[in-house]
Amino acid sequence: MKIAMAVRQFCEVGGAEKITRRLAAHLSESGHGVDVFAYRADAQDGVSLNRLNRPRCLPRAMRDWATGRGLSRALSRSGAEVTFGEQKTWGADVIRPGGGVEDAYWRARARYAPIIRHPAGRFVHPKRYFDVWAERNGYAHPSLRRVIVNSRMMRNQLVAQYPHLADRIEVIHNGVDAVSPPVGDRTARRQALAVAHGLDPSAVWLLFAGHEFKRKGLRHALRALARARAAGMDAQLVVVGRDRVGPYERERDRLGLTPHVAFAGAVPGMANYYASVDALILPSHYDPFANVTMEAMGSGLPVITTRQNGGSELVDATAGWVIENPLAEEAMAAAIAKLADPARRSAMGQAARALAGKHLLQDKMKAIERVFLDVADEKRGAQPN
Repeated sequence: MKIAMAVRQFCEVGGAEKITRRLAAHLSESGHGVDVFAYRADAQDGVSLNRLNRPRCLPRAMRDWATGRGLSRALSRSGAEVTFGEQKTWGADVIRPGGGVEDAYWRARARYAPIIRHPAGRFVHPKRYFDVWAERNGYAHPSLRRVIVNSRMMRNQLVAQYPHLADRIEVIHNGVDAVSPPVGDRTARRQALAVAHGLDPSAVWLLFAGHEFKRKGLRHALRALARARAAGMDAQLVVVGRDRVGPYERERDRLGLTPHVAFAGAVPGMANYYASVDALILPSHYDPFANVTMEAMGSGLPVITTRQNGGSELVDATAGWVIENPLAEEAMAAAIAKLADPARRSAMGQAARALAGKHLLQDKMKAIERVFLDVADEKRGAQPN
């Protein structure tokens, strides 16, 4: 069948975009015709690309709403049997809101990056107003048949906000490309990174990976590390991701962690870091499902994360720790301290790898394809004879 996909970016700039590209590749390999409408796109075999012009001369607060309107218009002209849209796109048969639920996101943002608070908060902040408007357009549109979410947390938030969606939501967790076997040259890789970042290779290394440091809880990770070190734990932190580093360097220095925390910036590939560190720490304030959770587990790393990360639904006590919220820095520090035992780290890493092996990305792509096939059948059945 012919499938049209409308996304803002069809390139690997983040977790949601990577999954969209993998989905398009899977659908094409399965014999479907795939048309992609996007404002920014990299070529991909088997996919017909249609690059749209971005709206110009608009206030920043209106940009997501305006790009969503452009994508929606493109879908309406596509002639596809099944149409797929991302968050804040309307008129699609299937929506996959990888960024979460707008109201839940803005409530979380008010906690980690305070904005104007008001009983009618969504109308006070102009971007919030337009983002919620765009989201509502998508979920109220008569063409919508399915919403694919990547965590039960997100399903619950959607149903609370939009009760009429309850019987149209499919939960398909994110997956991992492959489960990585233990790396033979781990020592050499770790030594190279130790030299590059000025860290001690004999310490326990934690990895923080993600863009938008505030939302991902980097400040809390630093404070938990400081607590763990004060209690005698020899731990260090490597921060990978794209964001303003200055405020976190100052926090690091204030906490006395200057020689124990390295900022690597955005890196082209994570393999060296997954193969060199001992655990992942990601105390998110809001993450529908952080892909790095599964990537780390697939690489054999124990995970310390928060219940506000939908990926925590796949982390059990054998493979890591799920902290109640990012402010529970003492609980995070206690989890870090337990990583001092190499036997425990090894056992938890093996358990994490086994859990990740049950959630392969290829299986998730097949599950999404089945949703598309069901929608196509429903649409054919609804057509008059």
